[in-house]
Amino acid sequence: DNRLDKCVITVFPPLNPDHERLNLPELMLKTMNIDGIVGDSGAEFRGVDDVVSYEDVLKLVSYSNQKPAYYLNRQFKLACSQVNERFTSNEYTQTVTVEHPPVYSEQVEAGVAHRQVSQHSAQMPQPKFISNR
Repeated sequence: DNRLDKCVITVFPPLNPDHERLNLPELMLKTMNIDGIVGDSGAEFRGVDDVVSYEDVLKLVSYSNQKPAYYLNRQFKLACSQVNERFTSNEYTQTVTVEHPPVYSEQVEAGVAHRQVSQHSAQMPQPKFISNR
């Protein structure tokens, strides 16, 4: 039977409700047999439904942080169960790391004392130049 009855996302360290939150796909949950609850330690989903339905819900859970400098690493763990928790999945762990760009001394020397720089970076391959010659 490919039906789950519970999935739990645990966040470590616990969320700071002043500037962090897990966002659930509320509209989707209303159309399914799954209830979602969010707390400082993460989120819990309950209700007997297909694995595919749980996957669809979990894909739309998002994390937001208004002050990413407070935590450089945030760990999310996911575990699901079926048959009233008689069978429990392996725990899947994902660590999110916030990388801040380096602050160059030229900016400080130029008198930019109150400027806040918030940049996000991604790993990208080096550009390839194509020549017509």
